[in-house]
Amino acid sequence: MIYDYLTRDYMQPINLEAVFRIGPEEHTGISDFIEEWRQFLLDTTGDQAATLLLEACLYQDDLDHLVETAHVGYKQHPILYLNACAQLLEREAFSMCETVDYPH
Repeated sequence: MIYDYLTRDYMQPINLEAVFRIGPEEHTGISDFIEEWRQFLLDTTGDQAATLLLEACLYQDDLDHLVETAHVGYKQHPILYLNACAQLLEREAFSMCETVDYPH
């Protein structure tokens, strides 16, 4: 249901981080949700799913997780490789960028 809402045209300015900021109480179980969300998006086709998948990986600020997701999801979302390299270069993680390779 969350995917359906986030992929509607009028919802485009809203991202996952904004959803987590709603409400005064602290949200628990976010890392579990992110992992389930990542698995769901890995099996979902389309550019929006790839964008949300990148966002989910970056939300945890874990570059290793992003690279791993690119390796696992390359068939469904090959654009993740470009995004992973761009993020690594932006953060000057040059040695990590050298490890990002596209499986053949």
